[in-house]
Order: sequence, then structure tokens, then C-alpha cells
Amino acid sequence: MGFVTVRFNSKVDLWLAVVMAVTVAIVVLSLAAVISSLGPAGLAVAAATLLLATVPVVWMFAATYYEIRDATLLIVCGPMRWKIPLRDIESVTDSHNMLSSPALSLDRLKITYAGGRYVLISPKDKQGFREALKRAQAADPG
Repeated sequence: MGFVTVRFNSKVDLWLAVVMAVTVAIVVLSLAAVISSLGPAGLAVAAATLLLATVPVVWMFAATYYEIRDATLLIVCGPMRWKIPLRDIESVTDSHNMLSSPALSLDRLKITYAGGRYVLISPKDKQGFREALKRAQAADPG
């Protein structure tokens, strides 16, 4: 019998959501202010800039989550993916490290794996994540 996939959404800090929304708004308003003076080529550049500045941010906020499935921890943050074999996980500790990571909150867990490498994540239900991870590791025959 296989392990059931469990998904944990990222916790989102309000201040981070506001900073990202303001950043996107500034880009949109800046482009809107100059768009009337642009010719067709400039309009294409403005549209491309708008897409490049907003799509990744929206994608990260819409799709940052952590899945425990089979013998793997899958970390998804917009277009980015990490797959960590459960047997490689050495420790899970609390963290408030501000380094860039697939986390939308500073209330984080540091997942140390494979000889000292690590990733910072921010599951909304940290305790539930830890418990599901322990169950999955116990069920992993590897």
C-alpha cells in the first residue's frame, strides 16, 4: 500500500503580499504613464516588460506548496521545483532566515538534506507537515 499524497500550502505573510502587490502596481503604473508616447515597437517592449515583471510574482503566490508523496518531498514555487528523496532528509528545524527561498513567510522550516544542503519552506500547518513527513519517512522502505 502506497503513501497518500499530502499537500501543504505556504503560509503567506501579509507584509510580503503587500510589498509584491505594490511592486507590481508600480510597474503597471510606470508603463501606463509612458505607453501613450510609445510607438508600436515600444508598446511591444512595454507589454513584454509587464508580463516579465508580473507573471512570475502572480505564479509564485498562486502556486507555492509542499507535497509529500511516495518517497519524495516535492517543493513547488511558481515555475521552480525541488524533489528531495525522504531518505536524504537529515533534519527539520524552525527558522526565520530571510534568505530567498520557496516560502511566502518568514515563519519557516529549514529542511537539511544530502550532506548539509538545505531549503527553507513555510507550510501554513508546520506541525501537520512535520507529522506527515515523519509518517512518510517511517513508511519509506528505502
